[in-house]
Amino acid sequence: MTVSRRARDLLQAGASLPAGDLAAQTDGRSAARLMAVLRVVAASQEHGLRTSEVSAELGLSYTTARRILAGLLAEGAVELSEDGRRFRIGEEITLLGLARAGPFALGSCALPHMQYLVRTFGETVYLTVCSRWDSVCIHREIGTSERKVLSISRGSRRPLGVAVGSIAMLGAMTSARSEAIVAANADRYPRYGIAADRVRHRVACARIQGHAYADPGLRQGTRSVGVAIRDPGGEPMASLSIVAIASRLDDGVRARMANDLGAVATATAQEMAARAAGR
Repeated sequence: MTVSRRARDLLQAGASLPAGDLAAQTDGRSAARLMAVLRVVAASQEHGLRTSEVSAELGLSYTTARRILAGLLAEGAVELSEDGRRFRIGEEITLLGLARAGPFALGSCALPHMQYLVRTFGETVYLTVCSRWDSVCIHREIGTSERKVLSISRGSRRPLGVAVGSIAMLGAMTSARSEAIVAANADRYPRYGIAADRVRHRVACARIQGHAYADPGLRQGTRSVGVAIRDPGGEPMASLSIVAIASRLDDGVRARMANDLGAVATATAQEMAARAAGR
């Protein structure tokens, strides 16, 4: 069975605990396994995953995967599909997430700016955040153009480096940090039709240009532009991106999109900082 480097990292996350504390090590590894299972189930979105698919993705025995999923099901952290064969993220996880205001505050700060971008360009705008090695879309504002590109759904999870918004975030990181993420995701990229070296090239271009650009985007016949939203320390906390049919995103439109995305990203970051300061 081939296990991805990222899966090994997830499952070994508890191994850095003090060597003398066996109970703590065991608990840490158990927690890492639970989170690893939740992440791969979340990545499947509404489609869900069978027990065998979770087992294969993480390199767990079928029995172990079944035991973990049964426990998560009992707690409402996962739920079964209508046919009773696939597991999806459960309502309890959504409710627990409400206790943390960060992503929701980000969404409310970004929303009016995303609506401005839709009015300006007519294309769909995406707001994405980092989650360890992945990017997660937390909101999309659907465009008004006749042919809309809806390549990413709210809640979609992909490896950092696949979608243009995550390229923008990688480009805003230090070289060491972005390279560590790309290396960790290297064996996941082929299933999305891209190689790690291609991701590295796009990240390098994003650093130079100040924005990320993908031609094609996630779908053939599309192009996309993205910029990072930085926290007060300069670290990327999210990204905004626009995806359009290729014929509607020429070099001139790309330049205008990159400029407006940059201005909107700065405004969103400033509003987030003001909220955090209680102003």
